[in-house]
Amino acid sequence: MQSNLYVTGTDTDIGKTWVAVRLIQALRDTGKKVQGMKPVASGCDDNGNNDDALQLRYVSTNANTPYNHVNPFAFKDAIAPEYAAKNEAREVTLDGILRAHAELAKDNDVVVIEGAGGWLSPINEELDQADVARALNAEAILVVGMRLGAIHQARAAAQAIESSGVQIKAWIANETEQGDPQFDENVATIQRYINAPLWAKIHRNEDVPYWLFDQT
Repeated sequence: MQSNLYVTGTDTDIGKTWVAVRLIQALRDTGKKVQGMKPVASGCDDNGNNDDALQLRYVSTNANTPYNHVNPFAFKDAIAPEYAAKNEAREVTLDGILRAHAELAKDNDVVVIEGAGGWLSPINEELDQADVARALNAEAILVVGMRLGAIHQARAAAQAIESSGVQIKAWIANETEQGDPQFDENVATIQRYINAPLWAKIHRNEDVPYWLFDQT
C-alpha cells in the first residue's frame, strides 16, 4: 500500500530538507520506491526551480520525475508562500497539490512530502499544512530545531499536529546553528510530551549518515 510521510518542523530553517533527503535514502535502501515532493516552495531560480525541491527530486528513485509534479507551486520570491503567490497573481490550491501527488503515487511505495516553514505556517488565507497532510492521509515527521525555546516550540507543534487529526509518526531533534547548551536534557524533556518515537538526535555540523533513519 502506498504511504505518505509529511516532513514538518517547529520553524523554518531547522533542517526539514536535510531530514527529508535522508529519509528518502533510507527508504530506498530497504528496497522501496520513493519519491520526494515539495508541494509549495518560495525562492526559485530563473528557471523556476527551488533548491529544496531539486534535492528531493535528485535522491528519489526516479530522479527524472517531472519537476512540476515534485513542486507544483513554485514562486520566485523567498518569502511566505501566501505573499509570494500574490506577487505573481497566482493561487495555491489543494486540488493542484493532489493532482501532482497522484502522479507521484502511481509508481512509488512512499512519497516523502516536505512542508513549507513550520507546521502552523499558513499556505494561504484558506489553506494550512494540516489541510494538505489530511488530504494526503499522511503521517507527520516532526523536525524540532534544538535551540533556546525548543521545548515550548516542540510541545506547541506536537499539540497542533495532533489536534488537527494528523498522526505524528516520529520526531527528530536537530540542533540549529544557534546551538543548544542543554541538548540532551532538552531532548529528554521533549520526549515526555511527544507520543511518538525519537528517530534521531543530530548535533550541529554533524554529518549523520542516512542509515541513522533505519527505523523507517
